[in-house]
Amino acid sequence: MNNLPLFYSCPKKHEARFQTIIKQYRDNFGQALPLEKQYWTMCGPHTNELGIFAQGSELDQVVRAKLISEDQFYGVDIQQEIIEKNRLAKPDVKWFHSDFLSKMKEYHHAGKFNPAIVNADLLHMKKIGTREASRILSFLTDCGQKDILFICNVMLTNPYSRKRLTPEEVEDRGNSVIEEFKKCTAFRHAWNSGSWKFFHSYYVYNGTGKRSKTVLSSFIFTKKS
Repeated sequence: MNNLPLFYSCPKKHEARFQTIIKQYRDNFGQALPLEKQYWTMCGPHTNELGIFAQGSELDQVVRAKLISEDQFYGVDIQQEIIEKNRLAKPDVKWFHSDFLSKMKEYHHAGKFNPAIVNADLLHMKKIGTREASRILSFLTDCGQKDILFICNVMLTNPYSRKRLTPEEVEDRGNSVIEEFKKCTAFRHAWNSGSWKFFHSYYVYNGTGKRSKTVLSSFIFTKKS
């Protein structure tokens, strides 16, 4: 898996996707997405430096796991260059240069939004991360869809930090993200609907490379019929 930018092909990232997306969906809903359902994600780059579709990418991993087929994948990124390269490598896959929430709302208003998995890989610390995740969660609450797995990733440490956290500090910061969620009006709207289950045992993993002091956390929500 060394033909993608390291962040995306890192074994830790690969394992995190398995634990928080593939395994969580299968534990809660089924072995694979129903054919009519969609997988929405903040996709990032899926090509190597030569523009070739690369093993280790999110699409590659979930398709190889037989969780979805390629036509169920909806990849969104705000960087046009990333989307153009992804589209050249995989022209039959749905790639969108757009804001993630705006594109989902566009599909919803057109009557075409039918998500089973929504993966918000937010590269933000807790204040911005929880606010953005809460806006998505509120939208998913109001859109009328059922049987959704929502995953949002929030950074527990600044990527430029030189301090390595102890396990106790990691737990404290993870719990502080939960408290930050509770401050968000959009989160309270979603939570008060009674339609979501939240897994308090959030998944924590370290950043790319052996020397990285970055700590990331994945928070998992399910909305069932």
